[in-house]
Amino acid sequence: MKHQTFSVTGHGSFPLDMLRHDHCWPTTSEDVARINDSVERSIDLFTVQTISLTRQVQTKGHHPTSGRWQSFGWNVGQVVTR
Repeated sequence: MKHQTFSVTGHGSFPLDMLRHDHCWPTTSEDVARINDSVERSIDLFTVQTISLTRQVQTKGHHPTSGRWQSFGWNVGQVVTR
């Protein structure tokens, strides 16, 4: 089993269901706080934030669902698999 980290950058409320959909979780406690702030405080639509996420994958070529993230206004950054 490999660990994969990737960042998502977007604005507005973080799409919580994407954590389930891509089987990932926030990498650090700071990332958890950014997600909570975006959901609880409804950060204005112009505030852009980047959140680091981690997940386990079986193979190196398995990537997050970029198109689905984009449908929520969030873009997937560099993906690193170890």
